Amino acid sequence: MIARCNAKNGDIFKIVRKSGEFSYQVPCNGKLYNLKQYGDLADIGVAHMESLRRFLEHLEPEVFDKIVKDTDNRLKWAIRSLDESRNRLERWRRKEFWANEAPKNKREYRETVAEEAEIVRETPTQITQYEAFLEWLKGIDRSNPRLKTVACPPAPERRSGKK
Repeated sequence: MIARCNAKNGDIFKIVRKSGEFSYQVPCNGKLYNLKQYGDLADIGVAHMESLRRFLEHLEPEVFDKIVKDTDNRLKWAIRSLDESRNRLERWRRKEFWANEAPKNKREYRETVAEEAEIVRETPTQITQYEAFLEWLKGIDRSNPRLKTVACPPAPERRSGKK
């Protein structure tokens, strides 16, 4: 660990591997978010993001940009997915199916339509969350993107020989 930043739900750690690759471990609400692999923090929700403001203000530009880009890509995907789900639901209600989506019986038809209808109901909320998160990110002061480095804890001594 070479950097540490306090957050409401715990400390955020920067983990650096021998290869020089690094990631941030961000604990929030019982879940651990890895910012190097997944630059998307939108799932945390804007209400909990305020506690991460100081961390995001000092985050390296490339990681911050990845968070913004990933959120924007997820927003675009959610919008496209909503359109596809609406079209699919409309077709299915007219009982028009593609070969690979035809239900085997009436029960499966009802379940399939109900699942798709739920997706159509929930996706607008997800889209709104992504939009709100992107707007919130615009308010982050990025004038000094440097995390404070903390000294690594000393490695435990290795004992050689047999006991």
